[in-house]
Amino acid sequence: MEGIKDVVDWRSEVIAFIEERVRTYRRLKALRRVDEVLEKLPETPRGLASRLVREDRDSS
Repeated sequence: MEGIKDVVDWRSEVIAFIEERVRTYRRLKALRRVDEVLEKLPETPRGLASRLVREDRDSS
């Protein structure tokens, strides 16, 4: 590291790395919250989406 100290701004590099890790962990936390909400939702019957799309398409 000493050999490239004049080329690399280590302080900026470390700050950028930490900021990116914080963004990553925030995304993971948000995804976990989404998963928790989705787990609480009731399941829909198989084929419901295609049936609803078909009904909508046929009604026009």
